[in-house]
Amino acid sequence: MRNPADIPRFGRRSDRGRSRSRTWIIAIVVVVVVLVLSSQAIARFYTSYLWFESVSATGVWSKMLVTKVALGAGFSVLFFALLYLNLYIADRLAPLTRVLTPEDELLERYRELVEPRQRLVRFVVSLVFGLVAGIGASGQWNNWLLFRNGRSFGIKDPLLHRDVGFYLFKLPFPSWLEGWAFASFVIITLVVAVVHYLNGGIRLQVGG
Repeated sequence: MRNPADIPRFGRRSDRGRSRSRTWIIAIVVVVVVLVLSSQAIARFYTSYLWFESVSATGVWSKMLVTKVALGAGFSVLFFALLYLNLYIADRLAPLTRVLTPEDELLERYRELVEPRQRLVRFVVSLVFGLVAGIGASGQWNNWLLFRNGRSFGIKDPLLHRDVGFYLFKLPFPSWLEGWAFASFVIITLVVAVVHYLNGGIRLQVGG
């Protein structure tokens, strides 16, 4: 008789094959959806390049592109790092023991599902919010270039005695940066508060 351990396990192989095929199908569907959703942006991107090429100004186009990518990547990394650090601290501060109530049954199921994948969930959440923040920042390429290359007009305003060029070239980008920092603070605070609640660090008690 053959040892049962020597018998090939066709069921497991078929399950692995099915899981791999499902993964490939999901990946293909995601790629197709991304391409369809970004088709308008790709067409606009290519049309813009053709226009700059027609007026022999591809250097301006490349400068604009590099600035957009740099701003988007920089602010995405910054927001990702801030959010990921705060989520990491929130997970470390989660209580080890929790007093369960009937209202916490749904949260407990959530924790059972998420806690084994805590690092992945933390990374994905930070990445999604970081990409959104970076896309918004890339739209400030014009204000950034004005901030870097602005010049003075030699005319001062009568109230603050600043050169008019400051308000036209220098001020727009710091003003946007201040708003971005405040919005990032609010978003990170809300996301971390939700994570504290889901981890059991914050409990809502009626009349308490």
